[in-house]
Amino acid sequence: MAPSHSANSSTAKIPTSHTLWSPHDTIKDVADTLGITAHLPEEVSKNLAMDVEYRIHEILEQAMKFMRHGKRKTLTVQDVDRAMKVLNLEPLYGYDVSRPLVFKEAMVGAGQTLYYVDDDDVDFEKIINRPLPKVPRFTSYTAHWLAIEGVQPTIPQNPNPNEIKQLPPSQRGSIDNMFNLNNSDFTLVTNPSTGLTSVEQAQNQKKDLDVKPLVKHILSKELQLYFDRAVAALKDDTNDSLRMATYESIRSDPGLHQLVPYFIQFIAETITHNLKSIDLLTTMLMVINSLLTNKSLFLDPYIHALMPCVLTLLLAKKIGPTQGTPDELNKSQELC
Repeated sequence: MAPSHSANSSTAKIPTSHTLWSPHDTIKDVADTLGITAHLPEEVSKNLAMDVEYRIHEILEQAMKFMRHGKRKTLTVQDVDRAMKVLNLEPLYGYDVSRPLVFKEAMVGAGQTLYYVDDDDVDFEKIINRPLPKVPRFTSYTAHWLAIEGVQPTIPQNPNPNEIKQLPPSQRGSIDNMFNLNNSDFTLVTNPSTGLTSVEQAQNQKKDLDVKPLVKHILSKELQLYFDRAVAALKDDTNDSLRMATYESIRSDPGLHQLVPYFIQFIAETITHNLKSIDLLTTMLMVINSLLTNKSLFLDPYIHALMPCVLTLLLAKKIGPTQGTPDELNKSQELC
């Protein structure tokens, strides 16, 4: 019987908590403060203490995650507030970390010292009459179009065109024109018809000019290489499979927006200088068809450049070789 009695006594001494503070005693103290100690059974207080300790561990675990993600080694109050917000708990209010905590001592008994935080006395009327602070705005981000097909939309995020026009040309990004030279570069010659010198005429002409900034169209190396390879394949009459692959690429590739004006310029120049070559004209028509078939390309701004190319092939007096084989003549008639 003695061993069993000692085993029961050792089992009774096993602590219900492994932390420095005792949640069971804290629950009892809160119950005494509320006056419900008589109605709180021992088993209920133990279960409640275990649940409180679990919740505290959960909050600290989430707060430690925020601390590690922030590359810090010190746990802050903001980490605890964020952890409580993630766990859908109401955060603590009124806890200020801008000032260091000052602890004071108080003697509660013989050899017993109690440390407490010295709180400032605040007048309740001042708190009531004080205006409420502004609600802080949550951090957010939005996306907007800087330009659509080269046209800048008039939205608050983009600069106002009228304000840009009021800026001097040097700040708008325009290049220096010939009238920005020094006065020593001009020869003072009086015009007998107007009675003005060359400098005055240049200044008057400068006032009438509307200088527009020059914008460089920069292509990536990948797009430049793609365009060079595509042009070389379209001009090569010996490799039909490579030319058909180029048609298919232009017809289905969604990333050719920046190459559209270059392809149109290439088509216009080729048609203008090669009206006698039926094969090249057919190739250019196939390229136009591939551009129109590509659903990812927006060709409306380039219709004015494509129409002359098509109308040239429809209305030209002579297309193809003047003297050639019957097959070439029949091919030119089919193209017309």
